[in-house]
Amino acid sequence: CFVAMAYYPHGSLHSYLQRASKFGERDAWKLMRDMLTALRAAHRAAVLHLDIKPANVLRDGRGGYVLTDFGIAQGSHVGSDITASGLGSVGYQAPEQRDMNPQLIDTRTDLWGVGITVWSCVTGCRLSKRPEMYQADGYHGVASPRSLGVKISRQLDDAIMSLVVRDPAGRPGGAAEFLGYLRKT
Repeated sequence: CFVAMAYYPHGSLHSYLQRASKFGERDAWKLMRDMLTALRAAHRAAVLHLDIKPANVLRDGRGGYVLTDFGIAQGSHVGSDITASGLGSVGYQAPEQRDMNPQLIDTRTDLWGVGITVWSCVTGCRLSKRPEMYQADGYHGVASPRSLGVKISRQLDDAIMSLVVRDPAGRPGGAAEFLGYLRKT
């Protein structure tokens, strides 16, 4: 078996962030929309990505982003037999992945991945290197970018924070729903 896909010579978002410390507002919105668009297609096909992080996002060279590496993807009806490989990457895992609670893993788990990836890009904080930034208690899993002194709009801050709510029930229901919300803002 093999997989053939387009080549993206501009590399991953992770590699880019090694050179550029953090994102501006326009790039953050574009990243969020591109990842949500990819997830909308995946979720329609009943696939959960479960490992969204900067290393799994490629830059297309035209200012856009491509979600890649569905290596630990699961069907949307994750059962209690989910393996450790389906639990994501340290620092970017949703709380339900981190707590190994498969009953709560669904499309909202991927929304956490989008939110925490964009959060990482605007704050310049690489959660794989600084997992202590994760707040184990409280409503949100991380502090808001604006509270950390990041100069972004209230709308972007609110959008990011709506995706990084610790309890999946507090997040939007899926990528299509959140894209609809973004179109209205």
